[in-house]
Amino acid sequence: MSTTSQSLSARLAQHRLVRGQAALGAGRRADAVQIFRQAVAADPYHVDSLLWLAGMCEDPHESMRHLSRVLALDPRNESAHEGIRWARKRLAGEPESLRLAAVPGFAPAPSVPASSDVIIGSDHVRAGTLAAPAVAPAEVTPPPLSPVSKPAARSLP
Repeated sequence: MSTTSQSLSARLAQHRLVRGQAALGAGRRADAVQIFRQAVAADPYHVDSLLWLAGMCEDPHESMRHLSRVLALDPRNESAHEGIRWARKRLAGEPESLRLAAVPGFAPAPSVPASSDVIIGSDHVRAGTLAAPAVAPAEVTPPPLSPVSKPAARSLP
């Protein structure tokens, strides 16, 4: 694959990832999963899309496949390692309360406020913003994703 087509597929995957996150934030989980699948189809090497899709899969086996793909691409990806631990607990069939308590950094919100604002873990997210996926309290929530940072571009003197 040429560099141009790689960058186009990566940009398309990134665009779809953002759309999927927005759909999830708007409470359209099924749409979000479909869009995350489209992002991975556009660029099977797009780590963030693989992570988000893995976190949204109903089937823990499918989550494991996507997380294994991330680790094949980036063996030190801590989000993927956390996700593997989370998926293994789902596979083991532990009660939901134990699964959620075992996810590092995860603190489920006691309830969704009546307003359009959302509490995610200990963070308060204003309506209309998307800092993290908003998920109904009854759903199993994947571990938080580490932000992907790109090195700053350096200009030559």
